Amino acid sequence: MSQDQIMSEPQKREILNQLEEMQRKVDYDVQLSSITSIVEEFRDNILRIPKSTLVWSKRQQMRLIEMAIMGLPIPSIVVLFTGEYPYDEEYEVLDGTQRVLTLEAFMSNRLRLENLEILTSLNGFSFSDIHFIQRNKFKSRILKMIVIEKTVPRDMAREIAMRIDSGGTPLADN
Repeated sequence: MSQDQIMSEPQKREILNQLEEMQRKVDYDVQLSSITSIVEEFRDNILRIPKSTLVWSKRQQMRLIEMAIMGLPIPSIVVLFTGEYPYDEEYEVLDGTQRVLTLEAFMSNRLRLENLEILTSLNGFSFSDIHFIQRNKFKSRILKMIVIEKTVPRDMAREIAMRIDSGGTPLADN
C-alpha cells in the first residue's frame, strides 16, 4: 500500500483486532536476576536446559566471562515458564543456554581464563583464584531474563526467543 492510499475503516479494524489478539496471546514478564541466582537455579534444576552441551568456543566463553567481570551488559536470557503457580518454579531456557552453561562452568572452576583481550592480567585464573571482592561483584552482576508465560503456545514462545536473538547486522569498520 503506497503512502498516497488511505486505509479503509474495515482495514483499520482488522489491523487493530489482529494486534490485540496477538498481544493477548503473548504474555511475558521481564525479571532482573543475578548471575548467582541464575547459576543456582540451573544447578537446582529450576532453570532447565533441554540439551545442556556447551558448544561455544573458548573465545566465546572467555568474551562472556570478561564482559561480566568488567560489568558490561550480558544479553538477555529468554525462558518459558513451565511450572505450576504458586508451588513450583520451573523454566525452560529458550535462548541463553550457552551463557548459562559458561557462567556455571566458570563459577564451578571448570573454566580457566585464557587469551583474554582486555583483562590480560587475569589469564590463567579460575573463579576461585580471583580476589573475593571481584568474585562477589561478578556473582551479583544482573542479567535480564525474559519470562514467557506457559499460556503462550510453545511454537510461538520459540519464535519470540528466535526474534529476540536474531540480532542486527554487524557494523563494518570504517
